[in-house]
Amino acid sequence: MADVNVAGSKFNGSTTEYFVTLGVLVALVMVGISVALFVRSRIDKRRRAGIRLLVQRLDGRPLVYVPYAECALSVPDVVSTAQAHAYALTPNPAALRYGGRTSRRCWTAGRSTG
Repeated sequence: MADVNVAGSKFNGSTTEYFVTLGVLVALVMVGISVALFVRSRIDKRRRAGIRLLVQRLDGRPLVYVPYAECALSVPDVVSTAQAHAYALTPNPAALRYGGRTSRRCWTAGRSTG
């Protein structure tokens, strides 16, 4: 291999330097992927726990109130979970009227009959 001068450092083309550089880059990529997978699993674990708590509240009663503070899920997650358990979900009108500054901020889940 020919000598290459890149950014002021001379690379003489030895296979040892090449494999060490390649090994360091592979290790950095593997650490990045590992961290990304770890963070994703933690987020998914929290989401599954929130859905499990919501399902416990949707236990067959005709009307269920689910406070926003106790349900830290996204709106699509809450709606799809409620629909999967035959509930029609609506936000509490008092929470909308007062701009969300009320202690009764919650979803109202009514059991679907058909």
